[in-house]
Amino acid sequence: MDYVSRALEALNEPDRFEWRAHGNGFLKTYLDEQKRVRLNLWHHRFYRADVSHLHTHPWSLSSQILIGQLTNMRYKRLVGRRATHAEGRINCQDFRGVEGNPNPICLERFTEEVYRACDIYSQRHDEIHETLAVDGTATIMTRYDAPTAGFASVFWPVGSEYGDATHHNLRPEEIEETISLTKELLFKAASA
Repeated sequence: MDYVSRALEALNEPDRFEWRAHGNGFLKTYLDEQKRVRLNLWHHRFYRADVSHLHTHPWSLSSQILIGQLTNMRYKRLVGRRATHAEGRINCQDFRGVEGNPNPICLERFTEEVYRACDIYSQRHDEIHETLAVDGTATIMTRYDAPTAGFASVFWPVGSEYGDATHHNLRPEEIEETISLTKELLFKAASA
């Protein structure tokens, strides 16, 4: 299937798709029935400061930037250092919050990658990262192997609490305004 065409279809006929907001700063919809390919539309209105933004995934992924700019920051664990974060485990298939007791760990950012329209990047399921994007950025994320049976890790600073990325119920105008901004960026790029 041509997922770029399917993404454009979602932008032009949004009522035919199910949209959800994510507290890491994006609006999302799936482009296939298996829920392996997802369109993310990034906008600061969906970014929640109280969310634990550092995370891993239960699956490896590749992400294609259709328009805009995305920054992906990867982190590494440092052994034998004073804890900077707490690590919790979540079940992404049957979410009920953090399972068990969090583990104290030390994290350090080791790379910051900037991607623009037409760029593609990949990431393993166990890579700790945080992603930010310019408002209106559109990405197609494809999930690959899932070796963790639906589990991922989330991280939050020592002394703070875990913040769930589940977002409020969307209002139709939030969907319309976000899609409109993405379409405006696409139009400007096509006119350049």
